[in-house]
Amino acid sequence: MDASRTVTLLSVAVVLGTLVVTGPLVGGTDADRASTDLGDGTATIERVQLTDSPSFSPGRFGTGVVYLRIPDVAIEFSSTSGRSRLVYRVAVPGLGFDRVGTGVVGPGTIHRQVEMSDRAFAPDTLDRDRYRVNVSVRIQSFSVDRTVFQRNLTVEVGDG
Repeated sequence: MDASRTVTLLSVAVVLGTLVVTGPLVGGTDADRASTDLGDGTATIERVQLTDSPSFSPGRFGTGVVYLRIPDVAIEFSSTSGRSRLVYRVAVPGLGFDRVGTGVVGPGTIHRQVEMSDRAFAPDTLDRDRYRVNVSVRIQSFSVDRTVFQRNLTVEVGDG
């Protein structure tokens, strides 16, 4: 057998072996569990703070759009156990906009920040001077789903 064929067969054997060991039939590894954000964890929140206020402002450099500026949320924990997930949600019902950002909370986590990108709207889709913006943060795991922060804000559309 030549060397290139040996290398090819060895490579195929390694790939197949990895697939079998990490697959559902063997179950001897945590490879599949490492990809999930959820576990049997919980967290006690000390403080939740938006890093700024949501706002509408015109795009720059002639983009011709209006941006909903979405602030990050900063969370301070007094205690954590197991593995849970933060769910940061911003919704503007009047625009049909709803976005979720998530972050993992593991044992010993003290601080966590969840970021969310801004959203552009064509100016002709904004038919009001102000919109209601709903902001919430939840702790979620297999055993817990609890809202820890809820704000309903009225945000004015900035002048272009």
